[in-house]
Amino acid sequence: MIEKIISQPSIDVVNPLLFSMGEDVMGFLNEVQLQYPEAISFASGRPDAKYFNMGQFSECLDYFVQHNVREKGIEENIVLENLGQYNRTKGIINTEVAKYLFIDEFIKVNPEDILITVGAQEAIAIGITTLCDRENDVILVEDPAYIGITHFAKINDYKIESIPVIANESSIKAIEDKILEHQEKGKK
Repeated sequence: MIEKIISQPSIDVVNPLLFSMGEDVMGFLNEVQLQYPEAISFASGRPDAKYFNMGQFSECLDYFVQHNVREKGIEENIVLENLGQYNRTKGIINTEVAKYLFIDEFIKVNPEDILITVGAQEAIAIGITTLCDRENDVILVEDPAYIGITHFAKINDYKIESIPVIANESSIKAIEDKILEHQEKGKK
């Protein structure tokens, strides 16, 4: 199976740019992880399933539904129906997240200031498109870096450069040098 993925890339690649770069790296890495589930891989960004606690999912869902019934006076069937609909773009559990950030971490934040994403990749995409200017900014990442950020930057035409990670050394000097190099070119 792995050999097939390497030697025969699919013609119906979702993003032709990835095909032209000769890569469907995330798909490949996920296939490897599926074939060798006991292997610990830092490559694909695939979280360890033991942290999902899916056995507790129904308990959490019940808590959310009952909380909305109690706190907001919404009928249970309406809460459940709304869960299947498109909802607030920034998330529907923001008030609870703000409460637990304060309880667990003593961080006080307004629920309106919290943005819930479906994962790191969405957060990276929002962060880059919000904070970076394609013309004037350069994104610096360590090498190796999460492939999701490097591919997102390439596909969306953001300038990205890597800084090598050297064992037992700090990358701070290399980062400073890159920043100064780009500042001289008028880049941020």
